[in-house]
Amino acid sequence: PGKIDVHPTDDAIIVNYSVETQLIDEQDMVQVQKSRQQNINVTNLKDFESDFASLALEIVEQSKLIHPSKVKEVEQLLYYLLKRKKESLMETEQLSALVSQISKTNSNSDEFINVNLENLDEYIDQLYEDLGQKVAGTKCLYFLAQTMDNLYELIVNGKWIILLKEESFMNAVTRVLLEDGRKSIDLTFNICFIISNFSLYSDFHSIIHQYKLIDLMLKTFNFEMKRGEVILREGSSKQKALQKHNKLMCGKIKNIQKLVLINFFLNVSEDISVEMSLAKDSMISRLLTLVLRENSDLQIISLIYLTKLCVFQENIKVLINDSESLCNSIESLFSSKSIEVLKISVRFLLNICHEVQIRLILSRLNILPKIIQILNYPISPEPILCLLYLLSIDDKAKSFFAFTEIVPFLMKNILECPDQKLPFELMGLSINIASNQQVAELIVQNNGLKFLIKKATKTLDNLLLKFIRNLCQHDLTKSLILDYLDELMILLVHETNQDVFIELLGILAAIDIEGMDYAKLV
Repeated sequence: PGKIDVHPTDDAIIVNYSVETQLIDEQDMVQVQKSRQQNINVTNLKDFESDFASLALEIVEQSKLIHPSKVKEVEQLLYYLLKRKKESLMETEQLSALVSQISKTNSNSDEFINVNLENLDEYIDQLYEDLGQKVAGTKCLYFLAQTMDNLYELIVNGKWIILLKEESFMNAVTRVLLEDGRKSIDLTFNICFIISNFSLYSDFHSIIHQYKLIDLMLKTFNFEMKRGEVILREGSSKQKALQKHNKLMCGKIKNIQKLVLINFFLNVSEDISVEMSLAKDSMISRLLTLVLRENSDLQIISLIYLTKLCVFQENIKVLINDSESLCNSIESLFSSKSIEVLKISVRFLLNICHEVQIRLILSRLNILPKIIQILNYPISPEPILCLLYLLSIDDKAKSFFAFTEIVPFLMKNILECPDQKLPFELMGLSINIASNQQVAELIVQNNGLKFLIKKATKTLDNLLLKFIRNLCQHDLTKSLILDYLDELMILLVHETNQDVFIELLGILAAIDIEGMDYAKLV
């Protein structure tokens, strides 16, 4: 058995293992080793939310490929799976709210009182009239497309005879978008909404591929990006009437961009091949451009999709190659006043900061104080601490933490935590930055070391002891720790927990003061 990890999308744990087989021919015996994986589905996560230990033990007992010593590791993977599931549900709710908001903004319920499926032929006939009639017809179809049952009716019954030529509903709608989409933003929005609603349900994805709607929506999205940039450049016009018109146009274009990104590209990206093809078509660069727009909804949606795309190593390389755009986007995001934008920005960085080159790019920016400031907002601190942990891995970056407010935050949360075991995210960051001398000096001042030793002797938390052990690398801390040697030695002599014993031994080993008589300690 090898490494244990979580499944990238499902509620499951993956166990990696290898199988050795021996092939014998007339002369030689060849040994072949093949890698294999076992998926362990976890369907009852919520039932064990308060007792992952028993669920982890049950999984280990049932699987012959997981060693009993890895129960704690399985427990942490289960905790991560539940946390990921909760975040995914929150993300889905957020997207649904945005879709609803866009729909309400662009529709007036009073206007559609008489719209129903019985008049479908009438609405479709309007697609063959002048531009105004096409906009009106697509608006009625857009209203019908808001209900799933109607979507089936539009596909099954949406065939009619026009000029002795049979044409399907989807053919007609896409034809109108290709021919007249650039002439009317309202027409583009209506048709984009109709197509996007079909992408909500996997039953219709075959139809989307059949009519090559992904390419069509991508072309529409690219055109609206360019049209938006042109309008923004003209925004400095002194004519009030033109400014008002441009503002209205920008609002409609943003709604198209949000709609296409939310309802369409995110939905069709369930197919990994589609996701990869979109990434190759400069989608990442376009999303970085959208992040710079001063619209929190558009930033949120762009970030969610960026985070999804950056699961793949190839897409992270695109970010690295376009480092200037990445830096501009990150500076813009962390200057936002929207808490939701900041939350998703943290998750995006958390997804890409595993790459060393990304961390090097971020080190050029002065965003560390801004990230730490988010800890004061009413946001779950775990993702922020995980991000700070990744940023603290590199030795050069550790010194930057000395010039922020992170030390008071860490000390407060460590000393005031009521749990016997301190959170992994909190301690991971603390252990990393404790190896920097400037940070260590800030930690031990005002009797900081005294309070840490007192808590460590009470809880016997091996991570807290590892934190103290890292502090003991520095000369100032070595002299201060001498006052607590008796307490530490008593713990060392009587301790049976191997992890705690190793950390206590490490603390004593770090006190390499010249002339010290270690024999007296014994």
